[in-house]
Amino acid sequence: MIWLERRFIYRIRYWQRRCLANNYSSSRNCDCGKPKHYIQPAGLYDGCVYLAGYAVELALKARICRLLGLKNYPLELGQAFKIHNLEQLKALSGLTAQIHPSKNKDLFDNWSKAVEWDPELRYEAPGKYDVATAKVILEYTGETERSLNMAFKEVVKNQFVQQLIESVKEMEASNGLFTLAMLVPSESGLTDRWNMVVSAKWIDDKGLKQAIPMVTSSLLKLLSKANVGKIDRISPLSTGEAIVRELVGEAEVTLGSAVRIESFTLTKRGIQEAIILVARHSAFSPNRQPQTVHARG
Repeated sequence: MIWLERRFIYRIRYWQRRCLANNYSSSRNCDCGKPKHYIQPAGLYDGCVYLAGYAVELALKARICRLLGLKNYPLELGQAFKIHNLEQLKALSGLTAQIHPSKNKDLFDNWSKAVEWDPELRYEAPGKYDVATAKVILEYTGETERSLNMAFKEVVKNQFVQQLIESVKEMEASNGLFTLAMLVPSESGLTDRWNMVVSAKWIDDKGLKQAIPMVTSSLLKLLSKANVGKIDRISPLSTGEAIVRELVGEAEVTLGSAVRIESFTLTKRGIQEAIILVARHSAFSPNRQPQTVHARG
């Protein structure tokens, strides 16, 4: 269901772009082999706005599936789930507390506008929306949908994480910057047991196998015995791995403020959440001003 929801969202976004375009062209070959170009006006702004809300709705329903551990959206459970109302879906998805100005003001502001959407828009007479209005609505519904799929749950502050951050800092001072360093729940299923995933250009250069003893040595030096015992495995990844590229493309986390996240990039790989210690795009410069942790689709 989660994969299906995302495919629907991607198709919705595609048709929104087509609806917004002032024109689009296609080419065909006539019998003589010469191309003919057909320019057909689009300007379907009402349809664009109508589709916008479905992207948010499907993101919420995908999250409900993740929350309940279901592969399919549970329509069979009754009328409570057979809804389009975004406020009700927000409650079912467990996001009521997260969509609050004290938690994430940008998400709250975008949500406050997106929630005005109603599927009954399809019955309204055409011509209500122009290109400027449609673009604005697409922007805040798009930001809402992306935030729902990369929901920053909380900043993590505890001794275990702080010691890990110090260890990452020491490794960066000795070897170079990390592209990604994060904790994912251990396959053991035990509470507070983790796999540490690391990726860096210097790991690419030295080799993945050589990175494991280097990371282990740093952890043994800076973590308490109890905290070392919470890490079941070190998993070095190439910076070219898809999960690394996708995560650093979605989230920028500066070293020093670890965040616990849920992300479609993780859930489609069977990982429900992660604690990201640092996530940097490959174009990161140490002299660049730090930016606020944010999410992108």
